[in-house]
Amino acid sequence: MNRRVIHDCNSETGCLMKPALRLATAWLMLVVTGCATAPPPAPAPLQQLVFPASPAEPKYRFERSLYGSKDLVGRVQESGFLTLLAGKKYGESQNGEGMARPQALAVHDGRVFIANALDNAISVFDIPRHRFYRIGDQGYGVLQKPVGLSADRVGKLFVADAATNTILVYDPEGKYLRTIGGRDWFSHLTNVTVDPTLNRVYAIDVGDAEQRVRVFDALDGHHLFDFGKRGDGPGEFNQPYDLAVGRDGTLNVVDSGNFRIQIFDRDGLFLRSFGRAGKQPGQFARPKEIAADAAGNLYVVDGAFGNFQVFGPDGVFLFSVGAHGDDGGDAKYMLPTGIDIDRDGRIYLVDQWYGKIDIFRPLHVQKPTEK
Repeated sequence: MNRRVIHDCNSETGCLMKPALRLATAWLMLVVTGCATAPPPAPAPLQQLVFPASPAEPKYRFERSLYGSKDLVGRVQESGFLTLLAGKKYGESQNGEGMARPQALAVHDGRVFIANALDNAISVFDIPRHRFYRIGDQGYGVLQKPVGLSADRVGKLFVADAATNTILVYDPEGKYLRTIGGRDWFSHLTNVTVDPTLNRVYAIDVGDAEQRVRVFDALDGHHLFDFGKRGDGPGEFNQPYDLAVGRDGTLNVVDSGNFRIQIFDRDGLFLRSFGRAGKQPGQFARPKEIAADAAGNLYVVDGAFGNFQVFGPDGVFLFSVGAHGDDGGDAKYMLPTGIDIDRDGRIYLVDQWYGKIDIFRPLHVQKPTEK
């Protein structure tokens, strides 16, 4: 009896197990097949690199880097660090040409003009037109040692040449137009900026005796006036490095040896200054180039901090962009030197060590502040 029951139960169980096994097998196949055919999960969106960081309201977004002429049509293939180590003539690398220890830049209408410490010509990255060319390497207006440059509102380029103590002027395509200054006018020409409203050229002259700004007419080149002398008092300089014209026509001078920014009116009259030596935000260790935006804010590169600091029109520190980095990544710098801002509010920063240009796009339209 028990054997029959057991036999019957085994038989019945066997009969019941077959559909159960088929069901389990179908379920397993569904799971496996589902895993194999289901679309992969969507990649997580790339986190935008913005400045200032949260919780502050972001003002700028990192947009891209340029390491050479080939980056006008493609992505970076080689780090600026390797390019610098290669030491190739005129900045030639896997990324093309254009970077040879870049030290200053100017921008106009999507063109980025670069002065290189190891090149006697100006490199031009024409971003909207995807082309690269050089200025001042042949014919009339050959450059010998460009150290600073500035572009006016129509794109004419003013280049300070330290070897000849002259300011050479070119049209946007690189045609030489004229020369301003000369050895009789400068002891040691180090930088230049142009005021497009007044058609004035401001040039820094740093010699054994002179620490001054010389002012010339931008159209005919005749000398207008000078201001500044050696010292640490108001309106005096100790190794001035760069200057920029603000939206209201004031002239902002990087007085690097005095670790401050000095502000003058159109006629060279001292108005005010801000900054001092230190390692805290709003202070300076190795201030270099300066730029001004349409709202009156000032952007000051500091080579020691590996960033640029942003100040309001009143000189109050707002935030900083970038940091020291040994990988040359986005917004990482070892020796930032030059800065400029275009009419759309984009910031262009050049780093000499990594041989790159970083571009930052404003997240909001910049509007001039009320005077």
